[in-house]
Amino acid sequence: MNGCRNHDAYLKGRYISRKSAITKGKLYNLINCGCPALMRGDESVRGELYELENFEETIKKTDLLENYDPENIYDSQYIRTKIKVTVEDNLEVKADAYLYHITDIDNFLDNYHLIEDGFWKDLTHKGNV
Repeated sequence: MNGCRNHDAYLKGRYISRKSAITKGKLYNLINCGCPALMRGDESVRGELYELENFEETIKKTDLLENYDPENIYDSQYIRTKIKVTVEDNLEVKADAYLYHITDIDNFLDNYHLIEDGFWKDLTHKGNV
């Protein structure tokens, strides 16, 4: 998201448009790395939808950032998948998103905190990451 630590390195100057977006899911704070983790669920999660200038080039870089290997999803930290998002004027579109892939449920339950309001950026501005 704009204003978060990886935005400029991965998205600045590489997108055509950016819109506020909402999807259904659950959002967690990965306490051990200070990263967000989107998972399937029924709560509202707020974020941003980017239309990329060069999708293939940019998505390869973000796949590396998110530890996503399309050839080996079982060892990936996140899995890139299509989800429904709602943008301005209640327009619903399909978009690529990175869903967190739990590989160790005990570790997840011990170290990850549910973000009840579904808004990651709030955490970064409060100094909690």
